[in-house]
Amino acid sequence: MSVFKMPHDIVVLISACKNTRAWMPMMLFVSLFCFPIIVVANESDDLPQQLPNKVDIKVVTENYPPYQFVDNNGVIQGCAVDLVKALFKQSGDDLKINLIPWARAYYLVKNFKNTLIFSMARNTLREHNFYWIGKIRQEKYLFWGLKSNYPQKTLNESEFSHSIVAVAKDTTNDQMLTQMGYKNLHRITENTQAIKMLLNQRVNLMVETEIGMRKRFEKRGYDFSKVKAVYKIPKLDYDLYIAMSLQTDKQIVQSFRQAYSNLVKSGSYAEIMSRCDR
Repeated sequence: MSVFKMPHDIVVLISACKNTRAWMPMMLFVSLFCFPIIVVANESDDLPQQLPNKVDIKVVTENYPPYQFVDNNGVIQGCAVDLVKALFKQSGDDLKINLIPWARAYYLVKNFKNTLIFSMARNTLREHNFYWIGKIRQEKYLFWGLKSNYPQKTLNESEFSHSIVAVAKDTTNDQMLTQMGYKNLHRITENTQAIKMLLNQRVNLMVETEIGMRKRFEKRGYDFSKVKAVYKIPKLDYDLYIAMSLQTDKQIVQSFRQAYSNLVKSGSYAEIMSRCDR
């Protein structure tokens, strides 16, 4: 509570006017112009702090079918896109999705506040570097090669370690394979490049989920029967998540986590995720 101190000049003036006809007008002046200040000061101390202004959330993602991709009309589509749209509708925030190369998206969410990314694999290397909002789905990654090069067999560990593998830069597969000590990694910007390199035999293998591989081949009119899964590393099975940068205000993070929880409880999450396999 604030304590009001009457100005010295007014105190002197009141003393001078005491016992004179000016006394009553002076008291009226003081009551009108001084005491309202006392009331305002007392009330303002008990007012709650004003909530922060609404902030813009920067949303970034990559081309990663069936979760997010650009259709033939140039519109960003996908089951994860639908989930993020529902999430923002729940939270009441404005949504604009920026589809960019993964390395750029990853850089932005690591270094800038109020940034949301999807669909990002949650692994041990990333666990403490982001706020995890909610799971999208689990995916299992496989290593793909040309059937003509692997007609009747899969690879053993020694053969795999000597193979040149195309992998998108800064993806979870790049990070985990590097941590595991694999050296023959050919880093590219996006997996569409990897498919072209594989078909042209510029690399031996590429890493992708089965559904992702099928969708990419289908979109570009490639013959999926030319490739086959020849190797698997169990550590490359991940949960895909919606995540936010660590610099993001915790109140905003909590708002999105609550919105995600509401989608799960209402059944909307399950309905949206069922679209991934269509």
